[in-house]
Formats: sequence, C-alpha cells, structure tokens
Amino acid sequence: MRLILVALAATFLVCIQGGCVRNRIYESESPALERIRQLPVAEAEYRKTHGRYADLAELTDTASGAVAGYQVTIQASRTEYKIAANRPATDLPYRSFYADQTGVIRYSFATGSSLPHY
Repeated sequence: MRLILVALAATFLVCIQGGCVRNRIYESESPALERIRQLPVAEAEYRKTHGRYADLAELTDTASGAVAGYQVTIQASRTEYKIAANRPATDLPYRSFYADQTGVIRYSFATGSSLPHY
C-alpha cells in the first residue's frame, strides 16, 4: 500500500512540474508572439508611406530586437518581408515564430535559423 501511495505522489509531482514548465514556456513566448503580431501592421503602414517594407531599426527605436529571450529579426525588400523570432537552444521546447507579408504567423520547434524554410 505504501508503495502505491509513493508512486501516486511521484506521478502527481511530475504532473505539477510539467504544468509549471508549460506555464514558463507560455510566459516567455507571449511577448515574442505579441511582437510578431504587431510588426506586420507596422510594416503595412510603413509601406503605404515609403513604398517599401522596413527593417527592424526603421520600425522600432532599437535594432537589437531582443524580446523575452527571443531575438526578433526582419529581412525586408520593396515587395516582401520576413519576420522571425528565434530563441537560443535550451533544454526546454521553445518555439520559433515567423511571419511575412501574408500576415500568417507560423511556428516551429527548430532553432538556429533566423528564417523559416517554406
């Protein structure tokens, strides 16, 4: 009986810890996702007035692009742009986020590249 209770307690603790890890991941991803949602709107406004898409330094007051552990980058031209929010490799399964002029936000669990492979 004691062995069963110990096993149940261990299972319970693992489940609680898993929830804590997920919450930590979501808390870290939220600011990066918010930035990825905002930048296409800013890109559309910039293109209306300048006739081309902007890089990160032209859209924000900083060119660093650091957001909650993510590195945000933009590659822009006259006709298209690609926004990426990547996080350095860790032991947790963080996602990388991507958007382009279509406005669709994509994600992947792959890390290390600054732009998605379509």
